[in-house]
Amino acid sequence: MLLKSERVAKHTHELGKNQVKKAGPVIFYECPLSYITAKTWQLLQVVNDTTDGDCNIMIAYTDGPYLTQPDWYKEAVRIVRGARAEYRAEKLKK
Repeated sequence: MLLKSERVAKHTHELGKNQVKKAGPVIFYECPLSYITAKTWQLLQVVNDTTDGDCNIMIAYTDGPYLTQPDWYKEAVRIVRGARAEYRAEKLKK
């Protein structure tokens, strides 16, 4: 019987995906587009439609100030902002 991490590694190897990062015993792999759900694409579209390139909110998702925005929206903006910053940092290294 394969351990979960061994199954993931085997599946990832079969898909031809590469290891991206390793943090202690945890190994991260790039995510195949097929693993991204329709709901995730919708969330990304909402964030892209309401923020600028640096993920500053330009148009509120709902009426009212930032603190009244839904928690899921604020969390999505933070995640996308972090991912964009990490991507830019990697690009600058190259």
